[in-house]
Amino acid sequence: MTVPVEPELLLHQTDWTLEQYERMVDEGILTPEHRVELLFGKIVHKLAVGDLHTFCVQELNYAMIERYGRQFTCRQEQPISLPKHSAPEPDYILAAPAEDRYFNRKPLPAEIKLAIEVSDSTLARDQGSKARLYGLFGIPEYWIINLVDKRVEVHTSPRGHTDKGGYERIEYFSADTAFRSGVLGEIAMTDFIPAVAWK
Repeated sequence: MTVPVEPELLLHQTDWTLEQYERMVDEGILTPEHRVELLFGKIVHKLAVGDLHTFCVQELNYAMIERYGRQFTCRQEQPISLPKHSAPEPDYILAAPAEDRYFNRKPLPAEIKLAIEVSDSTLARDQGSKARLYGLFGIPEYWIINLVDKRVEVHTSPRGHTDKGGYERIEYFSADTAFRSGVLGEIAMTDFIPAVAWK
């Protein structure tokens, strides 16, 4: 039976800090089976994804490691730390190489060069709260691989802490259209994800 929840209850949920959230993870109160992430102080469920989403993340991972694995640290579906209120789990990031290889810690905003979300059921969140969050913390480039509209949305010029986050510039490209990434240079998404995924 589904019990309706009053809007008043949703508006007054507890705000969790990054430190509190990470302590719950460390102590086993939150486990991978819970499928949650911390966004703007709220513990939210990660949305279910389908086979196409999984395939695209897999192919993206293969291509990124092969092409850029010596230049960046490549991380798939792992949390990042955005103090003091968020620990999202992007589908993919490229981070600056670190001497400790991020042993026993998460990449910090200044270390993240590119964040990527593969979007179907997650599209509204990726275009909304995730875009605001990544821009707020100055992540220089953010891609949404939009499987619904069959395009790539490239977000650049983060607004940072001076505004409500997000990005000043958003460009849209079809999968086979070349575009210039400030991080990776001239590319097309079919360099990373096979054309069959875009049909």
